[in-house]
Amino acid sequence: MKKLVLTVLSFFFVTQLFAQNIETSFALYTGLMHFAGPSATSSTAINKGFTNTSILNYTNNPYGSKTEFGFGIDLQAQLVTKKQFIAGLQIGTEILKSKVDITGINSGSLPFPSKAEGSTNINNNYINLNPYIGYRLPLPKVKLDILTGIEFGYITNSYERGSAKADNGATYKTQRDRKTVSVDNRLKFGLAAHYDRIGLTASYAYGLTNYLGSMIGGTNPSAHTEVIRIGVSFFIFND
Repeated sequence: MKKLVLTVLSFFFVTQLFAQNIETSFALYTGLMHFAGPSATSSTAINKGFTNTSILNYTNNPYGSKTEFGFGIDLQAQLVTKKQFIAGLQIGTEILKSKVDITGINSGSLPFPSKAEGSTNINNNYINLNPYIGYRLPLPKVKLDILTGIEFGYITNSYERGSAKADNGATYKTQRDRKTVSVDNRLKFGLAAHYDRIGLTASYAYGLTNYLGSMIGGTNPSAHTEVIRIGVSFFIFND
């Protein structure tokens, strides 16, 4: 990772000799995340512990294929050459969530799972590093950037939190650590449209990291993230 950062910084140093603009900006955005892959699911059950506590209970498969809202902020610097090619680096932090519906409660005292209604979220806190390249379309008044790059999402915290009400009236909650990987590597594609110093941003990130890669059992368990972000950006410096 140090080599990557040094390479990007060196590239900035060399290419600024040919740059038309050096731009810095920050953005606030909403992030929508879900898990995809063979092991991702839209519904599952809560497995009840020996006693009904949120620590002992756990979601059978918390890697939900349903989207949930999160939020984040980022800071970026980019070089725009006279030919309208772009090279940039974006750093940010965000909280993203996935969702899975709870339809049952598994208990050792019951022959079959009891029906339930609720949901579980996996809450991931990330620090993101995103080197990227792109091209600026030559439009009048509006700056429209087409961007692509690699995103490294460093996971600082990951936990499951769920709640469901069973058909017998009892409420079951879960809360446990779910950090299985340290970095979520993603391919990222985005658009940024700016008028004067204010802009709109939109991006899609496809996760390359298998969150179940360290698990034993099952047939090749696999779940990766997909993230859509929509936000508002503001130029800090635009030379």
